[in-house]
Amino acid sequence: MKNPFKLILRVLPMLFLCACTYKDDFQITSWNSHTHKPIIFYISGDAGFNSFSKGLGADFHAMGYDVFALNTKIYFWEQKTPEQTSKAIEKYIVKQLHGRKNQDVILIGYSFGADVTSFVYNHFTDHFKKKIQHVFIVGPSKTTDFKIHLKEYFGMEPKGSLPVIPEINKMKNVPLTLILSNFEFAHFPYQQITLTTNYQMKHILGDHHYGNNTKILSGYIQEVLKNEKTL
Repeated sequence: MKNPFKLILRVLPMLFLCACTYKDDFQITSWNSHTHKPIIFYISGDAGFNSFSKGLGADFHAMGYDVFALNTKIYFWEQKTPEQTSKAIEKYIVKQLHGRKNQDVILIGYSFGADVTSFVYNHFTDHFKKKIQHVFIVGPSKTTDFKIHLKEYFGMEPKGSLPVIPEINKMKNVPLTLILSNFEFAHFPYQQITLTTNYQMKHILGDHHYGNNTKILSGYIQEVLKNEKTL
């Protein structure tokens, strides 16, 4: 059982958000040095830019990648549609790619971000899909509805109206890596994924946040990307 005091501290900022209206809810944190590597677009978990997401972004930037991270806690506080979300992300990335020598993009979704990533990719335009070098879905749930729910902050698995597995099964033309912690390995129905090529599943031992050791996750992703270049 989660520590109730920690849960209260985590939920209080969310209650504050209820009273706030964001003029621009598409909030991005970036680590940008205009490198010649592919850019990483990261879709955060429902806690937004907590220490885990900040650490992960810093890890990738230290590896030489420019990172642009969407704060889902703000963006999905009001419900979005898959089409709306995908269009907004594509528009933002296209703007960031302008003038860059390397036009490739690595798409990473973690937790809540993982739930929506397959929908986001599948609603990209065909032209833009060609720029996606690799997709990483990290720690997904079975369903989503493109909205943050407070009950998820109390450790309850979300029950959205959109099943994730069928959307993953549509991703036949892009390299895809599914990464599961102990919890997802036990609860996420990865056996129902029917992809055969360009797909791999990795079970990394640990809890959903890997003990807040982001290097476990970033190190494996870096390994996948390095191996991809040597194939």
